[in-house]
Amino acid sequence: MSKNDLPFAYTEVVRLMRQNLTKKQIIREPVKIAMNEFLYGILVKICKKMDDKSYVAIDIDLFNEVSDIYGELESIVSEREALLSRLDSIKTDIILMESDIRKKCKEDDFL
Repeated sequence: MSKNDLPFAYTEVVRLMRQNLTKKQIIREPVKIAMNEFLYGILVKICKKMDDKSYVAIDIDLFNEVSDIYGELESIVSEREALLSRLDSIKTDIILMESDIRKKCKEDDFL
């Protein structure tokens, strides 16, 4: 897709990207286009969800209802990281417990 065929104003999306990047990095052309297409994809998904509802008018409550998942993604990712960290801790505990059991109770002790 070329810059002229994008759903949102190319320069506005690039301006917003630059405004939200903390470092003055060079943003390659394919990234600028992909961001524009990505934002459009989210818009389409939200509109489809709103379309599935049987309301006569679309109000802010409906918008918030169908778009909440995108706001919750960050918390879902952080919960996932916390769970993975906890699992790593449990794995370490199991390895230490196994080692202790093997040291204290050798097979010969039971035969």
